[in-house]
Amino acid sequence: MRLNDDISDGSRYRRRVVLLTAVAAAALVGLVAAVVPLASAEEAPTSLELLRQCDSGADFCVFHVQGPADDFWQKADLVGKTANCTGSPQDASITWTKSTFSSNSIGVSLKVLVGASKAFLNGFRITYSHEWTETTTDSDTTKITIPPGYMGRVYHAREMERASGEYELHFRSRYYGHYYWYVPMTVTSPKTDAHDHVTTQSVPLTDEERVAYCA
Repeated sequence: MRLNDDISDGSRYRRRVVLLTAVAAAALVGLVAAVVPLASAEEAPTSLELLRQCDSGADFCVFHVQGPADDFWQKADLVGKTANCTGSPQDASITWTKSTFSSNSIGVSLKVLVGASKAFLNGFRITYSHEWTETTTDSDTTKITIPPGYMGRVYHAREMERASGEYELHFRSRYYGHYYWYVPMTVTSPKTDAHDHVTTQSVPLTDEERVAYCA
């Protein structure tokens, strides 16, 4: 009888182990099932997706400018050059053209975002009392005296302005789980009625330049 009792106890132990294992597995499955919806709830639209809603979807879309515009000079760009391959100084006239474009932190031209573009233009105009400039083209003919065996170069820089702010969007029904969304954006553009700066420089011709320009 004691042997049978031992066998019976062992069987009950094994059944308890199997039962506990099954309960633990079910609990783990339940935990995974609880975590997955939470991860999905944390998904959010991209800034571009939100700004596209300014055209259709959002009931309210405005751009709030934050603080004064930051004025600065862009880095000078090389816009023209010519070589003096003679043995005496030469006067040269270098004609050049350069276009400077606006950019923003969203990474997409506001031209393709009609509603967002309108909201930005209105906010910018109201805050700074002048229009936003998308692109500016400068052109001129610059005179320079180039020493013998030198390359004459012309550089151009334009005065720029940087404005920061955020879009505020309202939705009639929840969009990605929220009625209100905010999209920060910084825009850099040529300053309206601003100045440009032209400089010249002469540097010795490199061996490669001699072959390319003087051969």
